Amino acid sequence: MKYSNLAWFAIVLLTFISCTDKDGSAQYAEEFSIKLNETITFNDGNAIKITDIRDQFCCCFCDCKWEGELVIEVETTNALGEIENKTFGSSLKQEDKDIFEDYVVSSINYLYDNQPDSLPLCEGDFDQSKVELIFIISKK
Repeated sequence: MKYSNLAWFAIVLLTFISCTDKDGSAQYAEEFSIKLNETITFNDGNAIKITDIRDQFCCCFCDCKWEGELVIEVETTNALGEIENKTFGSSLKQEDKDIFEDYVVSSINYLYDNQPDSLPLCEGDFDQSKVELIFIISKK
């Protein structure tokens, strides 16, 4: 009986651990991938977490002058522990690409459901948990 309780506890613990958010590390000027609610930490202590991903592409059956983009909400934490929220578009058309004091986002690509540059045809079908972002953050 004692061992069966221990076995159940181990199964529950392993299930909980496997369901928690994935965190990782990355190097500046190198490609890394990150998903919703994941945190990536750099060797200098700076970190980013993706807090929201929104589909801002041209709507279904609309005639748009611009295709649109994914809008990505990022929570940054610098080496001193100061937190700041920033917004980036996957097209990087905005002027402010600063993410940390001496660093900028130089590239954002994405996979949707493991397919490059592919999104559902209609925005109602968009599932942000299926988005994997591929970032490059470089020195200014």
